[in-house]
Amino acid sequence: MFKSASTNTASAKSSNPSLLENEKKGNGFIQPKLNIGKSNDTYEIEADRVADTIVTKRNDRNKSLFGSPLTPGVQKSEEKENEIQEKSISESITPLIQKQEPSEPLPPDSRTFLFPSISQTFGRFGVTYFPNDPLPLNGILNVELKVHFTFNGRFTPEEQLTFTQNFENSIENAWSNKHRLVLNDPNMDQHFSNVQINIVTVDSPADAQFTTTVARRNRYFRSNVEGTQVELDNNDADNSKSNQVTRADFFKQVGDFGFDSSTINSDVQQDLDEVTSFLNSIPQNIRAAEDIDNMLFMEYTGRASSGGNRAYNKRLSQKRIDSVKGHIDSQFPELTAIESVSADGEVNTQAESKYRRVDVKIDSPLTNELETTNQNTAAHEAGHMFGLDDEYIEENRSKHRFEGDEPDHANLVEQLIGNEAAEELRVGNNESIMSHGMEVKRGHYLPFLAAIIRLTGNDNWNVE
Repeated sequence: MFKSASTNTASAKSSNPSLLENEKKGNGFIQPKLNIGKSNDTYEIEADRVADTIVTKRNDRNKSLFGSPLTPGVQKSEEKENEIQEKSISESITPLIQKQEPSEPLPPDSRTFLFPSISQTFGRFGVTYFPNDPLPLNGILNVELKVHFTFNGRFTPEEQLTFTQNFENSIENAWSNKHRLVLNDPNMDQHFSNVQINIVTVDSPADAQFTTTVARRNRYFRSNVEGTQVELDNNDADNSKSNQVTRADFFKQVGDFGFDSSTINSDVQQDLDEVTSFLNSIPQNIRAAEDIDNMLFMEYTGRASSGGNRAYNKRLSQKRIDSVKGHIDSQFPELTAIESVSADGEVNTQAESKYRRVDVKIDSPLTNELETTNQNTAAHEAGHMFGLDDEYIEENRSKHRFEGDEPDHANLVEQLIGNEAAEELRVGNNESIMSHGMEVKRGHYLPFLAAIIRLTGNDNWNVE
């Protein structure tokens, strides 16, 4: 059976205030935000039209995803988008990987690209690919982001120059050469490409992909990217913010339960099988520990989709917790654990079926849950400029981003890079650069992967 204990007193882990709790108290770190997804967006309409074609893209070989055939020499795009609408990553990237008419095939005896370089400007950034520089078959993808700065308030020329230089250095150092792009095409030699980020400051807004406003803000200001506009504090370019983050040993959103039901259905059972598999991997002496310091910490949060009587939904979420805990109890009768139970009901949820669930979080005494990370705000905001969504937890009436959720870019990451890369991007207060840290994961190279697929007309590229 489970041993209950208050999460405020039972263990060192649970006695530390979480980042979310600090925010509720008003003294926590305030994370930059991204506003995305206008309705009737032209990108959204186009993304909806082509989304069904993406999954089958890897079955074709040596076909252009983007129309015009490759030719020797430098190939530049004929037009540049002058405006980037406010949109999510799926709306930004999906049109880039859309299949169009196939290009002319490479010569039969050619197993490498025949151009010295190839360039194109997308709405968010420009790219140039050098296939064989500096080493044979180990090229470089140069990503160029043009930014115009406007300084509000009193900034000396020296202060402005220092800010722009720090901005450029912070982003370039954070994002460059974190992973390699690799071409695995049986009809071609294997190609690798490093990724070099270049931030270019331009004098005219007309020449920029993003216009950045810099000012001396108050402590409650949240830096943000909205469309082509970026708002930053004067300290965002060079200062790092220190955050306490939590990393669960295991986290699973168990659902979806049926409407108005706490019965374990096939979907719930499938998720419970994953919980069971993880618990089976825990040593027997930990699962059955009698010493409170050596027990597992298990947290259950019941949820219900919005609508109906709030008190009823709270009771319903408790019934769902009881079903999940009862199943785990039956599988592991020897299990002892410090448990935290929260029947949240429909708090901050919406009407979708995905909220009919129980969140199960498990921490082992063998690992350290609380860690400290540092994050440069400019580097985080650069992720939004490339088209990526936030991955940190933000549960409130305007945001519905819960731990374990998939960020907007996860589906495309799974389709183009793989399931493991997508799973690394689950929402949580962790070391990810799109969460609270500085780690650029494979999935964060999705925009650059889409760009090189488009440039080369070959859909066998991936990220390693």
